[in-house]
Amino acid sequence: MLSFSADEIFRIGMEIELNGKAFYETAAALCKESSAKEVLEYLRDAEQQHYDAFSAMRDALPAAAKSETVFDPDGEAAMYLKALADSRIFTDMKQAVALAKKCKAPADVFEVALRFEKDSVVLFETMKQGTKPEWGQDKINFLIDAEKEHVVRIFGALQKAKAKAKK
Repeated sequence: MLSFSADEIFRIGMEIELNGKAFYETAAALCKESSAKEVLEYLRDAEQQHYDAFSAMRDALPAAAKSETVFDPDGEAAMYLKALADSRIFTDMKQAVALAKKCKAPADVFEVALRFEKDSVVLFETMKQGTKPEWGQDKINFLIDAEKEHVVRIFGALQKAKAKAKK
């Protein structure tokens, strides 16, 4: 049986946000188009804020949350969380940076970003289910809402980038 703790959930969240920040930071540095660069810089800064939020939630956990496992007698939730975490678009910072460098145009970057943010929403929803209300469910809800807003913003930027590429 796989098991996981609230501490592990927040550690994974922190890792996801750092990887996202690395992707957006690299993509912004390589981007020559000003409106796309502005969106990427906004997303980079948002990933840092989300990292800080997960870090604060992790720091505020009681000692029991660092070893106590989430109730999951059949291990299904833990296996699902592990599968989501292991199959996300980039699993480490090097991969995030490499993927940003492969993108040839803003539309390519926004395609990757859209997938990353949608993956994050699904993963955070699962994390929320394994987190007790007193350990930060409301904060995870806030982060989920922020990721959803990113999806909308990225989708708009993607549409603009595709329109510009057609001209």
